[in-house]
Amino acid sequence: MRRHPAAAAVLCLAGAVLVLVAAGRSWVSVVTPAGLADAGTVSHTGTDLAPALPVLGLIGLAGAVAMLVSGRTLVGCLFAAGAQAVPATEPA
Repeated sequence: MRRHPAAAAVLCLAGAVLVLVAAGRSWVSVVTPAGLADAGTVSHTGTDLAPALPVLGLIGLAGAVAMLVSGRTLVGCLFAAGAQAVPATEPA
């Protein structure tokens, strides 16, 4: 029985949007004591900690669109495999 890839495309779309939203949110807040020179609170977003997140989210969006346009789930799987090739580099 062959299923329409719309369900897979919707799940891929939801996951990609979740990654993009999470990348912009604050993940960690560091509070330094008042006795130090740099006293205060510093927040780091997902993009600060994992710079490849927005790229992976955009690849997921492209994969969802490709699945809807082509009507094949294999296209989405190829995009997911290609996303594994994106290295997560640390900021310099």
